[in-house]
Amino acid sequence: MTYTGVNHSGGKNWPLQLRDLHNFSLWNYSKGGSLIDINLLHECNWCKHDLKTQYSYFLKNMINKKIFYQKWNSYNSLFAIFIGHNDINEVRREYIEMDIRSIVNGIFNIVEDLYDAGARNILIFELLPVYRGPARNTAYKKLKKEDVLMFNNYIKINSKKFFNEHSNTNIIIYNTLKRGEYIIDHCHKFGFKDCTNAYKMVMSKNENRKNKNKNRKYKKKIKKNKTKSINDFFWNDSHLTEKGNKILTNDIDIILSTISKKKNEIP
Repeated sequence: MTYTGVNHSGGKNWPLQLRDLHNFSLWNYSKGGSLIDINLLHECNWCKHDLKTQYSYFLKNMINKKIFYQKWNSYNSLFAIFIGHNDINEVRREYIEMDIRSIVNGIFNIVEDLYDAGARNILIFELLPVYRGPARNTAYKKLKKEDVLMFNNYIKINSKKFFNEHSNTNIIIYNTLKRGEYIIDHCHKFGFKDCTNAYKMVMSKNENRKNKNKNRKYKKKIKKNKTKSINDFFWNDSHLTEKGNKILTNDIDIILSTISKKKNEIP
C-alpha cells in the first residue's frame, strides 16, 4: 500500500525526506514491532508480525499482473529493509551466534525472494547503537555492543555472498551503527544538545509494570524534555527524530546519486 507517512520521528523520516528531494512514489508493507521471521525465535509471547508476512502482502499486490504491478519496475525501484532491533533483543544468550546467524539468514531469504520477483536495487540498514540510546536501561538493558556488531557482520557476510551470486544488483549496506556512534560522540557538531536520551519515550505496558517506581521519575524527566525543542534530540522514543533522519537522508541521497552517475557513465 502507499505510504501514509505515519512514523516515530516526530516529523518526516528519511523516506519522506528523500521523496521531497526526488518526487517518487513510496510503497510501504512494514508493520511496527515486526520481527524478521517469528518461527526463528523461541518463546516470544508478544511476537505477532514479521518480514515474511510483509513480503506476502507485496506478492499479493505488486507482481504478476496484480493490482499495482505496473507501479514499479526492476531498475527504477529501491527496496529498503530496516529491521532486526526487535529480533536481537529476543535471541537466546547461550545460543546467541546461532540465533543471530539464523535471523540474518531470514532477511536474506526474503532478499533472494525479492530478487526473484524483480528487485535489483536493495538497501539494507545495519542495526543502530541502541545500547547507547534512550532504551539502553529498559528495552535493551541486556543487549551488548558485541551482539549488534555480530548481527551487522552477518549482514555484511550475507550481502557479499548475495552480490557474488547476483552481480546485476545494487545491494547497499548502510553502516547505521558506525554513523550513529559518530553522531553520538560528536553530538554538538551535528546541532543536537542530547544524543543519548529521547525527546519523548513511550513505555510498553509490561515495562511500566516492571519499572513502576522508576517510571514516576522517568515521566517527570520526559515532561521536562517536552519543554525543549525536538530538534535538540537525536532520538525520539527508540527511533531517530526528524533531524536525526535528515542525516540518513543526506547520506542515502549521495549514495544513490553516485550509483546513478556510474550507471550513466557506462558506455
